[in-house]
Amino acid sequence: MNKSVILRFGVLLGLGAVLSGCGGGSSGSKNQNTTSSSSVATSQSSSSVSSSSSSISSSEPSTTKLILQGRAVAEALAGGKVVVSIGSLTYETTIDDSLKYNITLDVPAENTNQPFVAVVTGSGADSWVQLAASYPSVMSLAEKAGGDGILTAEEYFGVNITALTTAQYAEMKNQLIPVDSDESRKNAFFAMHPIKSLEKSTSISRMLSDIDFKLPAPAKTTLEFLLDENLSETYNEAFRFYDNTLISTQIDLFKSDPLQSVVSSKKLSGTYFVESSNYNYLLTFNEDGTGNLQAAALGGVITWDELPAINADFTWIRKGTQVRITPILPLVQYVNYYIDHGGAYYSCNDYDQSNSQCRVIYEYFDIELIADIDAGRFAYFRPRIKVENENGYIYAETSPSELSRIISAKDLSPITESELVGQDWYTSDHRYVFDENSTVLKTNLSTKNTESFAWELNGARLVIAEETLWFSAKDIAGYSILSVENSRAMRKFLYKRTPVNMTESDWIGRWTAYPYDRLSYSQDVNIDKTWRDGFEAEGAGGWSIINNHTQSAISNGAWRMHRDVLAIHGDKYYMSVCQGKEAEIFVPYNCYLSVATRSASFDTVGFWGSWSYPAFNEKNSGQNWIPLGGSILQTIENTGNISTEYIRVASNKLLNRYDLTILEMTNAGKDEIELCEYKLFEDCTESEKRVYLRGIELKLTVSGEGDILMRHESYFLEGGYTTYERSVANMLMVPKGYPQELIIKPDAGGLLSSDAVSGCGGTLVGEIYRIPALVEPCEITVNF
Repeated sequence: MNKSVILRFGVLLGLGAVLSGCGGGSSGSKNQNTTSSSSVATSQSSSSVSSSSSSISSSEPSTTKLILQGRAVAEALAGGKVVVSIGSLTYETTIDDSLKYNITLDVPAENTNQPFVAVVTGSGADSWVQLAASYPSVMSLAEKAGGDGILTAEEYFGVNITALTTAQYAEMKNQLIPVDSDESRKNAFFAMHPIKSLEKSTSISRMLSDIDFKLPAPAKTTLEFLLDENLSETYNEAFRFYDNTLISTQIDLFKSDPLQSVVSSKKLSGTYFVESSNYNYLLTFNEDGTGNLQAAALGGVITWDELPAINADFTWIRKGTQVRITPILPLVQYVNYYIDHGGAYYSCNDYDQSNSQCRVIYEYFDIELIADIDAGRFAYFRPRIKVENENGYIYAETSPSELSRIISAKDLSPITESELVGQDWYTSDHRYVFDENSTVLKTNLSTKNTESFAWELNGARLVIAEETLWFSAKDIAGYSILSVENSRAMRKFLYKRTPVNMTESDWIGRWTAYPYDRLSYSQDVNIDKTWRDGFEAEGAGGWSIINNHTQSAISNGAWRMHRDVLAIHGDKYYMSVCQGKEAEIFVPYNCYLSVATRSASFDTVGFWGSWSYPAFNEKNSGQNWIPLGGSILQTIENTGNISTEYIRVASNKLLNRYDLTILEMTNAGKDEIELCEYKLFEDCTESEKRVYLRGIELKLTVSGEGDILMRHESYFLEGGYTTYERSVANMLMVPKGYPQELIIKPDAGGLLSSDAVSGCGGTLVGEIYRIPALVEPCEITVNF
């Protein structure tokens, strides 16, 4: 890999500002010589471009001629090629030593209204460097170019092709939303995760500027890396945990580079949504310097209590890329404790007679505009807070920057009433049925209460009593929406019910949440009517079908889930899931929307959640392998139990940040998994693979009041000793061939008789029930 050339740091915001009015930037001169490119037909993959010669006449009156003058913003691309693909037509040119390119597009009328793609590939030893960009149609760009027909960065910033344009193009491809018109392209941008493309682009920037950050195997090019969603997700999260300043450092470099980012001076007024990974805000900026903020919660607060919604008027002022929002009245929330961004803990004593909490006072909010993009703007959102307890001030800080996307409500595409009327629609917590008389029946999915309201649709804005929905993007199952109800601003989805007819056998298999990222988990629905959370025994339970689209499942005899399949599109099941404690009259604690895939052969690979406790034995050696939350416990001969810490970075991958290795689940069945551990940036080899067989289950039958605990004691190879205890309900999984101990603890005042615990060949010594090494499932009875 040749790293003698260095990328211009950061990521290009690129792709211009169809929606937000981008301007500025740096580009080739308008009066430089232009060259017509030859037209070549390619079969393009993620890693290479191949072509064969054909000819197109530029003199035909039915064509539109457009010249693009931009830059490929990575020094490794000097001397490389730019290939533009419009339908079946391709155009090619070379990048000069100053990273500029000049390409003439002579496009037949039938192709002028479709979006197109440019792919840039380095030459020779730098052929692994490959960037890309998605463009709106030639017709729309020709309007920006003006009478000379030459489009520069001053007119459309997206002619510069960089890491960010590549990450945006890759995410667009990966989400499988058709892009065949300017409108559908805009829809695809709004459907993207608000900040993930910017975060992933920093991985490319670092690879091109730091010799220690190699292109991860098995990718052959930077574009192929981003198009492999699992691989790019893995390293995006790995880099975050490996060095939590990596992303912010690269973004700081990016925003200072005029070839990669631009913030227009366009007036900031109107309604905007601020979306980060964890928070959503609705901001209204008035031209007179006043405004309003609404939010479900504000950044900078750590609390386990549900906070009241925020609705605050403010004043605001903008200076260049900086916007400061100052609440007119004190904006206060209460928390039970406060943890600053450095991890320091601050206790909250009684503040008044009715509230033993701290006051968190939001003094102001700073918004730093980073760059304009096709789907709004990237920005940092920074609350400035002061924390007080009963003794007064205890802490003040500017909270860590929340990387965010800002969307203007006026840029959202309108929908029609006919798209809503007569359909059955679901959000996470409500069902909606709209009629043509402007009446909607709104049902709370938890309480089943139904109310009738008037509804009004104006463009992309739907108003239903105290709730307002903005339709931001459309997909095969419905819409991505921005919801504000009683001042709670939240990103949601609105799914449409379609006919579904599932038999009992259609439920059997491994169900895995989609997309397959670090928050994706699986449930197994077995033919014998058992149901479990992945491989683990703790979640074992039963299931049944309620109707031809709804399943009921119970875990540990105490937690019930109703999964209602609203629609099936391809291999994706779009579901409304309601869950809560088991009761004679089941009332869900909450409901949510979920997308999942089903594998009838139970072969989907993916690790379980931290609440799951499976156990395994290595197939050849019999060595135990026990995941405990974020650690893996193994017994090493003459050493004892060794614990290794891991962090989940993808659905099927864990990171050991001390040894800098990736633990990947490479294969799975119903009762076994295949694991492979290898060095960061490298790929799994056959010799590194190990097969682990699922452990055995111990059933517990309990009477009386008390607690049963499983204790794990272990050492860390890097030093230190740990004890891990967890409560056990009605099922326990253990590896074969290893003795186990349970702690039997009666409630206060209770006593254990000598025969209070029996089964599995165990012996009760005090409160410890010692179980010998087992090879078969068995049952333990506990009488408190």
